[in-house]
Amino acid sequence: MSRTDTNRLLKDLAQSIEENPEDGIFITVVAGGQLISGELVSEDQFFSLADNIALKDLYEQFLKNPRQEALAALEKGEEVDFSNDLKEYFIYLNHVSYLNTEIPFQKNESISAQVRVSDISAFTFRGIKQ
Repeated sequence: MSRTDTNRLLKDLAQSIEENPEDGIFITVVAGGQLISGELVSEDQFFSLADNIALKDLYEQFLKNPRQEALAALEKGEEVDFSNDLKEYFIYLNHVSYLNTEIPFQKNESISAQVRVSDISAFTFRGIKQ
């Protein structure tokens, strides 16, 4: 069952990538019963990938912009109906491998994934590029 709360360390790693996208943190997560491994990328990097450009406008229209507007209103002290979908936090992965299933894709094809942090039950990461 998905919750809207998050693993603080994982959220901090994702925020680190947003601030320093060149850091290159490689991570493996368990989400929805899947073992998923990939490189953490920033939200901007994720939505600029060829496969995800079509999603960018929808994501910004229905999630990113309403979330930013709600946060700005909260900072002004206004009362805000902050719906659960605006509370969701995601990590973005590129060069994804699904380790415990057969996901068909072409050899040398790069897969990216958006993973809701509250769906992650376990994770490990391999350092930061030096």
